[in-house]
Amino acid sequence: MAKRELVFGEGGSLRLDGATIGLLGEGSLVEHVAGMLALHGALVRVCSMKKALPAFDKGVVADIFTELGMYDWGVFTDLIAVQAFLSLFDRAFGDLRELGPMRIAAMGDDVAQALRLERIDVDVVAVAKALPDAMGEVLPLDHVRVLCITEEGEGKALMKDLLKARAIVDNLVTHRFEKADKVPASFKPTAWVAVGQAGVEAATKLKLQDVPLFSVWGLLSNDLKGQACDDVATLIRAIAR
Repeated sequence: MAKRELVFGEGGSLRLDGATIGLLGEGSLVEHVAGMLALHGALVRVCSMKKALPAFDKGVVADIFTELGMYDWGVFTDLIAVQAFLSLFDRAFGDLRELGPMRIAAMGDDVAQALRLERIDVDVVAVAKALPDAMGEVLPLDHVRVLCITEEGEGKALMKDLLKARAIVDNLVTHRFEKADKVPASFKPTAWVAVGQAGVEAATKLKLQDVPLFSVWGLLSNDLKGQACDDVATLIRAIAR
């Protein structure tokens, strides 16, 4: 809740009237940023390069949720994994206390932020290669039960490293991606905002030119010229300049 109050408190006096913002990224974090920008008067259009589709197995979900309180770690690998897992969780339980003592690991700052917006405490934040070691510093992984929530076909290297650390690993696949419609050539925003690493990847593919680019919770590559922002309040101030 603190993050949302920070956004309203620091960005409340600024207006973005007349600004047309193209948002790039996936999941509930994009919806959150879109809502904040619209609240300050901007016209916002979410331009997704990928469409997320459900890819979970009902039997696997039932088995995992039956033993959910037995897991020591839950590892979220992307933004849609957060959104999809919580949707399934709400249908089954509806009360976050049912997560039990499970510690939470997030693969990247954007994933961690999405979890925090859902009032879920995050114990570890790291990139995939560093995640097992970071988790092991909090709780040794030897014979510890880990649930990895992933996109279809993803997370294999991470799970292999967890198994090497002698963790007991289960995989809950929640979604898959397919290509979405291209951004119409007629859409001419006054600024683009890349939300999370998925947004940065989309901006790289679009090869944006001659329009200011900002990112929030995502690191801009050397190929992209723009301004990286740590939170939505900083983003609003940067766009308003």
